[in-house]
Amino acid sequence: MTIVINTGMRAVLFGAGLGWCVAAGFGQPADDSGAGIATTPYVNVSFGFEMQTPAGWKYDRTGFFGAGGSLGLLRGAAPGGRATLQILIFRELDLPSFPKWIEYFSEQLGALSGSTAVRVQGAPDAGRAAAYVTAEAVIGFDRTRTVYYCVQFDDETIFVFSLAEARRQLEEAPIEPAAEEAIPADFLRLAKTLRIFYSTETAEMLAAALQRGKQYLARFQLQKDVEKLEFGEETRYYEILLEGASIGYTTRRFAREDEPLQRSGSFTNAKEGLRARELTYRFAADGAVQYSQVDLFSSRDLETDLYEMSQVGIPGVAGQEAYVTRDQCVREGEALFSTFSTSRDVVLPEPRRPIKLKSGYLGLAWVRLLPALLGPEQTEMIAFTIYDTETRTLVTHAIRSLGEKRTPGSESVMARIYEIREGFAETPSVIYTNAAGEMLRLEAGGLVLKLEDEARIEKLFGKRREEANLRLRESAIK
Repeated sequence: MTIVINTGMRAVLFGAGLGWCVAAGFGQPADDSGAGIATTPYVNVSFGFEMQTPAGWKYDRTGFFGAGGSLGLLRGAAPGGRATLQILIFRELDLPSFPKWIEYFSEQLGALSGSTAVRVQGAPDAGRAAAYVTAEAVIGFDRTRTVYYCVQFDDETIFVFSLAEARRQLEEAPIEPAAEEAIPADFLRLAKTLRIFYSTETAEMLAAALQRGKQYLARFQLQKDVEKLEFGEETRYYEILLEGASIGYTTRRFAREDEPLQRSGSFTNAKEGLRARELTYRFAADGAVQYSQVDLFSSRDLETDLYEMSQVGIPGVAGQEAYVTRDQCVREGEALFSTFSTSRDVVLPEPRRPIKLKSGYLGLAWVRLLPALLGPEQTEMIAFTIYDTETRTLVTHAIRSLGEKRTPGSESVMARIYEIREGFAETPSVIYTNAAGEMLRLEAGGLVLKLEDEARIEKLFGKRREEANLRLRESAIK
C-alpha cells in the first residue's frame, strides 16, 4: 500500500475524519471533450452551498451521522446499485492546518481493510484551500476507487464530496496504471460546479441572532407573548405562483389545542399548545400533481412537539403509481425522534438516531406565528433552531421586522413586512402580514404565496383537485 502526497495542494485549513463510499461509472481521466454526464442541482442552505449531482440517481437528503464524526448531508445511488456518492461536513475541528488534515485523512483511508493506495492532488483552481484524495482498495471480488473533493469553508469546517467506482476483478479489465494518477473526468466536472455562498460574516450575524433567540426563550418571553396573541381559527387560502404562473394553492389553519396524543393513559395531563394544519396542491403542466398535508403541534411550555408531514406524488403519465412519503416526529425535551417511510418500503425502515436539541430550538407550529408573536418591534434579527422538513435536520430560522409597506397587488392594504432567512440562503424571503401578524403574502425568489378567498381558489383549482383525488383513489396507494 502506498500513500503519495502532492505538495502542490493549497493550504491553511483545520480538519479531521474520514468518509468512505463505493460508486461506479466515473473511471475516465479528465479531458476537455464532451459535455459530460447529465446533472441535477443540489442546494443546501444550512451550510451555504450548491453543486450539480448526477441525474437519474436515487437520493436521500436525510441527515445522517457520517464516519469520523462528520455530519452527512446527502447520499446517492446510481441505477444498478454499484454507484454511490456522499456529501459530508466535518465541523469543530482542531488540527492545525489543511495539509495536516489531508495527511490524517489519507492515513485513515489507508488503514481501512483492503486498501491498496491513497493519493492526494492539489486543486489550484478551487479559489480556496482544497484537494482531491483518491483511495483504491480490493474488497472481495471488487476493486474500488473512491475520489474525494475536500474544501475549506472556514477555520472549523471542511466540506467533502465523494464518489467512486467498483469493478469485478475477474470480469472487467483493470484500470490502466496511467489513469490512476488522474481525477476521473466526470468527477472533476461535478466538483467544479461547487458554488459556496457560506460566509463568516453571515455566520457571525446568525450566531448573534441565535443568542438573542436563546435569551428570548430563556426569559419565557414567548409564553408572555402568547397571552396577548390573537388570531382567527378560520382556514386561510393562498394561491401559489411560480415565476408569475399560477401552479396551485395551500391552506393554513391555526387553533389553540391540547396535545393530540394521550399522556399517562389519560387526557387529563395533556399539555396545551398551538396546532397548525396545512394542505397543499401543486399542479404541473404535464398533468402531474403533488399533494401534501402538514399537521403540527407545539406545546406552550416549549418541551413537546408532534409533527406529521405526508406527501403524495401523482404522476401525469397514465398507469404509473402514485408515490407517498410520510415523516412523523415526536419531540420531548432535548430529543427529537423522526420516522420516515415511503410507499415503496417493503418493511418499515430502521428508526434513525434521535436528534439532540440545544437551547434555542423552537417548535414548528410557533415558527408559523413568529411575526404575530414578535410584532413590529423586532427590528434586530432574532433566530431560532428549527426542524427542516426537507432535509430532516436542524436549520437556523432568522427573522426581523422591516417596517410597513403597501401589499403588492393590494395597494390599499398596509402590511407589516418581515425578512425571513433560512440558514445561509442567498436571497431572504419576505412575509407581508396584517396587524395581527397573519400572513397576507410570501415572496421567496420566484415563488409567491398570496392570500385569496376560498371562492376564487375553488374556481381556479376545484376541478383539477377533484380529478387528482379520483386518480389517487384509483391508484394502488392505500
